[in-house]
Amino acid sequence: MSYYTASGTHTGELWGIEPTGLEMSTGGIAIYRFKDGKVVESWHQYDRLGAFQQPGLVPEMG
Repeated sequence: MSYYTASGTHTGELWGIEPTGLEMSTGGIAIYRFKDGKVVESWHQYDRLGAFQQPGLVPEMG
């Protein structure tokens, strides 16, 4: 299992949104199943809501 943070600058179209120049980041986890020393399955989950809120695709809830 691993936890990760991915970040970057919104410089190209993303989910149908024109570039904003905003710095964006999201965190997530990856879970792996190994067999004979090799990854045979993996599952990934990241903060999609937070990622969608950053460029304005989904409004902040408050």
